[in-house]
Amino acid sequence: MQTAATRKRLVAARCVAAHLVAAGLTGLLLVGCATAPTPPPPLRASLPPQYDATPPPAPLPVAALNAWWTLYRDSQLDALERQALSHAPDAEAAAARLREAKATLSTALLAFNPQGGISATGATQNTQLDGGNVDLSGLPLKVPLVALGQTSSSDAEFNVSWEIDLFGRRAAANRVAKADLAAARFAFEGSRASLAAAVADSLFTARGLAEDVEAARETLKRDQQLAGLVRIQVQSGLAPAADLSRTSVEVAKAQAQVIALEADLNAQKRSLLVLIGDGTAPLSALPISPEDQASGADGPPRLPAVAPGDLLERRPDVREAEARLRSAFGSILVDKLELFPHFSILPGVGVSELSRPGNTYTTSLWSLGLGLAIPVLDRPRLLAVVKAQDARAVQAAADYEKTVQTAYGEASNILGELDADERQAALLAQAAAQARASLDAAQAGYAAGVQDWRSALEAQQAWSSADAASAQARTQALRRSVQAFKALGGGWSEDDARPALADRRSGARPS
Repeated sequence: MQTAATRKRLVAARCVAAHLVAAGLTGLLLVGCATAPTPPPPLRASLPPQYDATPPPAPLPVAALNAWWTLYRDSQLDALERQALSHAPDAEAAAARLREAKATLSTALLAFNPQGGISATGATQNTQLDGGNVDLSGLPLKVPLVALGQTSSSDAEFNVSWEIDLFGRRAAANRVAKADLAAARFAFEGSRASLAAAVADSLFTARGLAEDVEAARETLKRDQQLAGLVRIQVQSGLAPAADLSRTSVEVAKAQAQVIALEADLNAQKRSLLVLIGDGTAPLSALPISPEDQASGADGPPRLPAVAPGDLLERRPDVREAEARLRSAFGSILVDKLELFPHFSILPGVGVSELSRPGNTYTTSLWSLGLGLAIPVLDRPRLLAVVKAQDARAVQAAADYEKTVQTAYGEASNILGELDADERQAALLAQAAAQARASLDAAQAGYAAGVQDWRSALEAQQAWSSADAASAQARTQALRRSVQAFKALGGGWSEDDARPALADRRSGARPS
């Protein structure tokens, strides 16, 4: 029985609860006034209509940037890119990170599905009489105070909690999850684009070093020929012995240059093998022919006609920043919705069985309840979370603007540098051709005795310098073109992420 004091405490408790609920609901109704409205994210930035300096474009669609390496018409480059994008550790790690992001972000939506599990217990107990009386005396029947013998019990319950989404929490969380997955996907695309550019750059660098090795060997050969002619003249008494010492020094310097460049070439080949996923393969597995690079008299391929506005669609880093901006602004709504009540359906079923000497019975039950959670005392903390998320959204907007401006500046600078590199390479190629003609004439004149060996040596050095400068300019133009393709957002397509996002039911590598 309840005493009067107990009834008064219960009534007072109910009144306090009612006031708390009313205060909480009133606060929820005023939440729109308590938090400042969030402006929509600037998902498109203004860019100039064209770049400051643009090389003559090729009549190609912008989609040609997807697999830009095919524009070089280089079978070795195509093979290396295919291998790197399918089997390189960097590509596999990027795909695994994307699958991890997909699995992690899906939990944001699974939390709105029914939650719960089955729990079961079972026990067996044996009771025996060690002394005393266990029966009630004075009754017609002997009623035991303690159940003797073996008793078995088992219970199973299945309780579920399912939140009723009255305020659109699931839809808001879904938008945030999609934005986060898009950001992870574009990070994946950016990794693949960077890998493709690194492979091409490494190949062109290796070929440039191979050209340098061939040029150094040619220089060594000509120095040895000149030293042979000087030796003949010294032996004939037509030249002093000091001239032979001078030419011997040049031969030694040329030999040292060949050794150094060969070591650099081997190191570059090893780096390229690591990039494509064959880091332990022998160097002979990667043939590098300098003729493949020297034969490109026309220079790197023309870029498609692209406008600065295309960066917003083509650059993975810009797309990633845009997705993170959408996620940040969507998270504000998710945090604001936490200020509203949570309603839940709480169904449950259970089965219990008891078996002991003399009787056995089984019971079952079901229940259906409603849950209500109102953040009354947590409201100041939740409002602080909203303000913090609003500040993070402003940061994401600033990061997006900076990423767009950085992308435009990088593309504009590289296009201007590429145009300068191509013109410089053309001029140095002409200079190298003229130096070669002068060298041939000087060596022929020295062999005929009409010129001294110093003139031939100077012509040799002039040609060596001009040829090296021409080869370096040609390599630089090719490497700069790779940077240009990457800066314009090349190296990926919308279909690249599908194999990585698909469920992998076998241990095979994605292709």
